[in-house]
Amino acid sequence: MPLELSRPDDEVFTTHGLTVLIDSVSRRYLDGAQLNYIDETDESGFKFDNPNPLWHDEHAREVNRVILSEINPSLAVHGGRVTPVDVQDNVAYVHMSGGCRGCGLASVTLRQGVEKMIMEVVPSINSLVDATDHTLGVNPYFQRQASGESPLA
Repeated sequence: MPLELSRPDDEVFTTHGLTVLIDSVSRRYLDGAQLNYIDETDESGFKFDNPNPLWHDEHAREVNRVILSEINPSLAVHGGRVTPVDVQDNVAYVHMSGGCRGCGLASVTLRQGVEKMIMEVVPSINSLVDATDHTLGVNPYFQRQASGESPLA
């Protein structure tokens, strides 16, 4: 991002000719984090070490726990997965992948399964937003036939 697009509350760091902008919300997730470039025989590339918890908010931690321990094991049967993206203003944002991404029943799974379970366990959450681009799905549970006919016929 060009520096002229930065906001007043962004922090700007420059080291070894590399300039990094960090927004104020992300800053608390990066205190003490280190980014190093590794170039060894068995490992090469950027290595990011972050000692911070992913979820600072107790509601976000609980949404994450429900997804990882209760929802994803059920979805795994169909090759699906839900990843928590964010929790803001009592809204949980999730991303669907695997068999859920591009599946014709993804919205049913989301509303009648994922959203219902999260809202029962975390009453402060009043809605769920699917941040997935389902048009990019390449491995839905039931593949479409080239002829356009149902694979279940």
